[in-house]
Amino acid sequence: MYSINRYSKLFKLSISLKILSRKLDGEFFNTSRITFGQQNLFSFVTHEKTVCSSNNKFRISVPTCAYSTATNRCRCTHLTTSNAKEYLDNYDTILLDCDGVIWGTDYTTRIGNVSKALTKLRDLYGKKLLFVTNNSLYSPETFLDKFISFGYKDVREDELFCVSTASALYLKEVLKITGRVYIIGTRAMETELRSAGVDCFGVGADPDLVTRDIAEMRKASFADDVEAVLVGFDEHLNYNKLYKAASYIKRQPPRGSGVNRCHYLATSNVEMGTWIGGGLYRPTTGVIVSCVTAACGQEPGIIGKPSPFLYDCIRSRFPNIEKARTIMIGDSLKSDITFAQNVGIDSGLVLSGATDLNTLSGVCDTKKPTFYFESIGIFAEAL
Repeated sequence: MYSINRYSKLFKLSISLKILSRKLDGEFFNTSRITFGQQNLFSFVTHEKTVCSSNNKFRISVPTCAYSTATNRCRCTHLTTSNAKEYLDNYDTILLDCDGVIWGTDYTTRIGNVSKALTKLRDLYGKKLLFVTNNSLYSPETFLDKFISFGYKDVREDELFCVSTASALYLKEVLKITGRVYIIGTRAMETELRSAGVDCFGVGADPDLVTRDIAEMRKASFADDVEAVLVGFDEHLNYNKLYKAASYIKRQPPRGSGVNRCHYLATSNVEMGTWIGGGLYRPTTGVIVSCVTAACGQEPGIIGKPSPFLYDCIRSRFPNIEKARTIMIGDSLKSDITFAQNVGIDSGLVLSGATDLNTLSGVCDTKKPTFYFESIGIFAEAL
């Protein structure tokens, strides 16, 4: 595993100032809404500014323009085999989502010519390829094995940016958690947190009796030193987990104890589900986060895309990346394209995953990518 300690000092130095501008009352705060207190006023694709009044601090989100923030290229150009090379010459670094881009959104379907395209981009044209995923189900090692099984054997572990690793970094290096973290999530998340030295629990089926009897509910096991609740994908989600997460998040520490309120974090909250074949639709992380949010009445700090925090992690490993020469390629308007806009880089939307042409045509210009194309397989023939 790529050791967090190998770059934790660089990570602290490179993002400490950035984090200050992205914290609100001790929580990492990324939103596409104008908010004041608990009131959501309206939504846009945004950049954020913090404004102070006499008694309150609140954040105003300003709509982005309809052009690329990095190059002022007009949205939304259709890339084909005949023009792809011309545009790709403008970039040195390509950030790639995985699900829906490298393979299908079901994690199993093959997308044509992907391995050939990746090899050409890296070996023939010298592009730096980095892989950025919100998928909290799997560890970096599992993703490496997946790449190999799909025929692309050149990816290195330090080129993978998984939201589970980013979550561990944020808890350890930004929040500086010394207590325990309650996880509604996966073994991969637990592994990454423990590798970072973060004590955590909660993964797997909840051991307590599921009941609506108040006397029995009071017998449920609760830890006294929980400093954060982290939510990702969890196939074991049930009423007990919602009950415990809400209790931890809403719990008021004793006055004068010096203990902060429990932080509420989520790996992502925009991916709600995916088709897995046979007319079957699998709810994913966003649904689980929505359940916890409804239970506790608070919005989480988001670690993964579209939060720019993952880009901070990328820059900590590769500090020489230039925004103006970087593009994010993904299949989700809400996750990948908004991430690119929040960071200030160009974006490419593939139609091989969560978004089809009808959906793309129906969104306003401010939410559209710099480019769109059928799949990254076109680069196998275009270059």
